[in-house]
Amino acid sequence: MIAQALSAGVDWVQIREKDLPGAELLALAGEAVAEAKGHSRVVINDRLDVAMAARADGLHLGETSLPVAQVAAWICKARAAGQVE
Repeated sequence: MIAQALSAGVDWVQIREKDLPGAELLALAGEAVAEAKGHSRVVINDRLDVAMAARADGLHLGETSLPVAQVAAWICKARAAGQVE
């Protein structure tokens, strides 16, 4: 479905798979990011680890997610270490 949406020209895709195990979510996110490269954005819900590993374009944080300040600090550390762009 993601590939169909991307080929139809959507601007961004938000992946909200709360029940998928981490490895399966990372595989899905990685495929979506690769497919979207250059013409769409991919946002992952709640999973900073998956968003960073898949090199997603964004992370959606809900009211029960990690605090924004904590996520921002982790991303800054990862950037300083050259782990993310």
